[in-house]
Amino acid sequence: AMAGMMMFGAYLPRTVSIGKSALIIVTADTGVALLAGLVIFPFVFANGLDPGEGTGLIFQTLPVAFAQMPGGFFIGILFFTLLSVAAITSVVGLCEPLTAWLVEKFGMQRRGAALTLGIVAILFSTVSILSYNAWSDVSVLGASLSTLIDFVPNQIFLPLGGLLIAIFVGWFVSAGTSADELGLTGETAFDAWYQVLRFLVVPVVVLIFVTGVSG
Repeated sequence: AMAGMMMFGAYLPRTVSIGKSALIIVTADTGVALLAGLVIFPFVFANGLDPGEGTGLIFQTLPVAFAQMPGGFFIGILFFTLLSVAAITSVVGLCEPLTAWLVEKFGMQRRGAALTLGIVAILFSTVSILSYNAWSDVSVLGASLSTLIDFVPNQIFLPLGGLLIAIFVGWFVSAGTSADELGLTGETAFDAWYQVLRFLVVPVVVLIFVTGVSG
């Protein structure tokens, strides 16, 4: 998610306010997540299914729930079609920085770079898919492959990446550069954001990281 935001931010016109855009995105994302939770979890509980399946909730629990409801076949098709669209658009966004890097670093054509990354994404996606069926018995370091694939990015890479970004921007990038890039109106708004980033966000993300790894 952070890599996606950085990519889209890199292509954002300077006339667009990063602060306002971030506020709109956070509000919309939180609203959609709450709405999805209000729909999905009662749906799961009503069918006596386990809501703690993690990633398996989408691919293992929800299909069973769809099969038990009237018209679930068509609702399931619609749900997974929309999920596929969301996944494809995310892959396109996340592959763009790597595509640009391959073009600039190695002089590759964009089509070849995009095709190469697409193949790599398909290979890793296949591993993830198989971890829920044919390779469900495979274990690494005492954990199932599907658990490891879910744990490492979410509990380690995501908070660690956020922590390093917060430290870099808060303590190594000059305040003037951050203020120029953010375009926040008024010194008070920027100062508030800057101090929260340095003295609140960093320790909170550290706590999230330690809790996630130790838990």
